[in-house]
Amino acid sequence: MGHSKGQNKLTENISKETQTSNLLDKDFKTTLLIILKCQMSKGKHKQRNEGIRKKILKSRNINKEITEILEWKTTMIKI
Repeated sequence: MGHSKGQNKLTENISKETQTSNLLDKDFKTTLLIILKCQMSKGKHKQRNEGIRKKILKSRNINKEITEILEWKTTMIKI
């Protein structure tokens, strides 16, 4: 069974405008995904930094409370 050249041809004639549009779409999608990934990463860093800041403040508050207790103890011993 013979095949004509037209049947074996798998590629289509696509206009340059369509090809350019497809490339732009691909580049746009890639760029958008990169931007979104960076934004998510910044959000994670921001959350982590917020958690660290809260821990530092909590530690400072605990240290302040310990200092106040020690001062109160010293005052009570003098009395």
